[in-house]
Amino acid sequence: MTGSLDALARLRAWTPSPSCPATARSAAPNCSTSTRAICAASGASAADGIAAGLTPLETAREAAPDRTHDLLDAERLVPNLHRAYAEELGAAPGDPLDIPRCSARWPKHHGGLPVCRA
Repeated sequence: MTGSLDALARLRAWTPSPSCPATARSAAPNCSTSTRAICAASGASAADGIAAGLTPLETAREAAPDRTHDLLDAERLVPNLHRAYAEELGAAPGDPLDIPRCSARWPKHHGGLPVCRA
C-alpha cells in the first residue's frame, strides 16, 4: 500500500486532469483522495486484523463499512489487504506476493466470480 500511496503523491504533484484507478467510484479530480483513503484504510484494517489474528479474507469480511464504502468492487479489498498485511509484516513495497494464493480468496469475499457482461 505504501507504494501506491507514494505513486499517488507523485501523481498529485503533477496536478493531472481527472484520472482514476478502478477502485474509486468516479473520475472526478479528487478521486486520488478517495484512492488514498482506501489505501490508508487497507493499512489500518491490516494492522487491526493482524492484531486480532485474522487472515486478510477474515479482515475484509469484518471491515467497517466506513472503510470500504467507496470501493467499486468490494472484492478488491482482499488483494489490498494481502498487500497491506505483507507490508505490515515487513515486506517492502512491491515485493512479490503469491498471486495465485491471493487470487483464490478474492471471489470468496465477493460470493463468486464477478459477472462479466462484456
